[in-house]
Amino acid sequence: MTAMRVATFSLSSQMLQASMAANARMSELQLQEASGLVSFDYGGLGGKAGDVIDLETTTARLTTYSDAATTAVNRIETAYDAMSSITDLLTNFTSTLSSSSTGSGAETVASAAESARDELIALLNTQFNGRYLFAGSNTGNEAVSLDGVSYDMTTLTTTNSDYYQGNDRTSSVRVSSSEVVDYGLTANQSGLEKALRVLASFATVTDATLTDDARETGMDLLTEALDEILAGQTELSLDAGRLEAAIERNENAVSLAGELLSAATEVDIAEVAVEISSYETQLEASYAALAKILGLSLLDFLS
Repeated sequence: MTAMRVATFSLSSQMLQASMAANARMSELQLQEASGLVSFDYGGLGGKAGDVIDLETTTARLTTYSDAATTAVNRIETAYDAMSSITDLLTNFTSTLSSSSTGSGAETVASAAESARDELIALLNTQFNGRYLFAGSNTGNEAVSLDGVSYDMTTLTTTNSDYYQGNDRTSSVRVSSSEVVDYGLTANQSGLEKALRVLASFATVTDATLTDDARETGMDLLTEALDEILAGQTELSLDAGRLEAAIERNENAVSLAGELLSAATEVDIAEVAVEISSYETQLEASYAALAKILGLSLLDFLS
């Protein structure tokens, strides 16, 4: 018995090592089957680890770009809605001014102008997530304030943007490693300045100053203001379009990166199950052979 054990030691040792290796591989496959992943860490990915890290980094960067662009689109939509409200109130006041009579009805015009002026100021001080949208890059302060600024019918034709509290730098957002999109409007835009000037001036009108010339000048300025404000809305739409196109490109790239990541990090469950079955058969045969060599039953060996 001793001589046979010495003679079979090398063979049994080799078989035992092979069985242990097969058992370790089967355990790895069982983890893959349970998780659907090749490995729980980069070390188990072998040569694919570098590619996986690059793909994950790219995905995170593109997602950051898209999130920033989405926030910018939301700001633009809020500003666009405010501009739409401004065109409505200017259209309504134009109608009031047009239907007024020279030398009378000034009280009605002044009241409508004052109300529209206050609403215009509120709209130009629109905020989104705490940012004043029409203040340029000076987003922490109101865009418009009439403190220290005076208007009357003599100022109707005089450009005055002293009310503006912001700056001339519009917002910008990076949407890719090579593209930055500028967007937004400031409250000192020519059309908005004209609108505020007309409303603030007519808020002081009297029967004596409600002349044909004043009415005609006011309506002409309002027409110009509306045209320029509509042009500003068009700019906002174009900015939003550029951002949405960038978001779509980034989302497509993220989707492709996700597919590549899946191919590199996930396993085919059906293939893994077949491989596990093969290893189980191999191990059963190895244990049976070892038991025969050592003169033991399989149950004795496993115990």
